[in-house]
Amino acid sequence: MNNIKRFTAAFLAVSVMACFSGCKDEHEHKMVDTENIGDIAQEDMPYGSTMTQLRASSNENLKMDIEYDNRFLTEEEAYKVADSVAALNTCDTELWETTMPSGFVYYLISVTESESASAFLTGRHDALAEYAGEGFDFNYIAVNSCVGEDENDFADVDESLARAGVKGEITSRKHIGIDMYYSLPDGTSSNSLKAKTGTDYYFNIYVIDGEVYVL
Repeated sequence: MNNIKRFTAAFLAVSVMACFSGCKDEHEHKMVDTENIGDIAQEDMPYGSTMTQLRASSNENLKMDIEYDNRFLTEEEAYKVADSVAALNTCDTELWETTMPSGFVYYLISVTESESASAFLTGRHDALAEYAGEGFDFNYIAVNSCVGEDENDFADVDESLARAGVKGEITSRKHIGIDMYYSLPDGTSSNSLKAKTGTDYYFNIYVIDGEVYVL
């Protein structure tokens, strides 16, 4: 039970952080010190050295604009992250359930003692509104970091999946930190959630039996 509580707390932590800083008017992207890269092979460069942008306006399968380093994330994983954020943005439980393994949503409802999937998702959305502001509308995702099994411990997540009855072969585990930019009813359009909370918002990306999931 302690592991479950730790996982649930980690899953929700960013939404309830009481840490504030000023909003930025424009998107902030990582700048890479190209002068000191020298002859380093591309595969040896750190995360963020080769960023890719996908635009929803030119891709009907993409729910939201997203940028990421394509050496660390696949395009399918980027799509799934965008689906998860889009579901959180609009409290779309049907879309949200497609981002997780069968049965895992009901597990989260149980361990958090939520009334329903809608109540759980709405709770996360409302917690974010405490910092982003009422009426926020996510429109851009920046994947700021990505680490794999050699740099992160996924034991608690694995145990939670097992407790939820999720079966299948796990072939990939990744832990990502993202910033989400949003507009507000007052017309500002490039507000940063990280600027408000002081931290990235974290997800785990798992590939189970060939399917990508965001936890």
